[in-house]
Amino acid sequence: MIDSINILLFRVIYDGATSHPLLAMLGIFLATMLPYFLIAILLYYEGIVRRFANGRVLLLRLFVAPAAALALATMMKHLIEMPRPYAALSDVVALAPYTDALATFPSMHTMVFAALGMLFYRNDHAMGKWFLLGGALIGLGRIMVGVHWPIDVFAGYAAGCAVGYVTDHLERFVDRTRMFASLRKR
Repeated sequence: MIDSINILLFRVIYDGATSHPLLAMLGIFLATMLPYFLIAILLYYEGIVRRFANGRVLLLRLFVAPAAALALATMMKHLIEMPRPYAALSDVVALAPYTDALATFPSMHTMVFAALGMLFYRNDHAMGKWFLLGGALIGLGRIMVGVHWPIDVFAGYAAGCAVGYVTDHLERFVDRTRMFASLRKR
């Protein structure tokens, strides 16, 4: 049942994206370039707007949450090997180059940006909404270019939100217990 829904959703998104060159280009942009734009926005926001207001929080946001999401995604990829759509379906061509045909579950890109989105949402709703939307658009783009199944993106998004939530609680715990006091601005 889930497989048939997964394939049906993939077909609707991928076939729609490949039906017109502009949609294919949009999918390539969302899957490959949007992450860089989001990182640039994050650095601009933290550096220019907030002037690196809190180095410890910045450390948690930029490194701990993405690293935790990457570690979790890597473990899940090793536990659950699923072929990418372009490897499983003979008529699907990946619009973006990927070499590992078996490491599809979950979408690591979606997971990282969903984790950042949830972490930001808990602290800054406006920035969090943009990153949560960005994570969803990255996932959509990765389906559009034929390198992920919808279930990969949904799982990556949900797990990423959980990682962001846990990281936020870790940040609050560190703040409450005054751990890493040397990282605080004086």
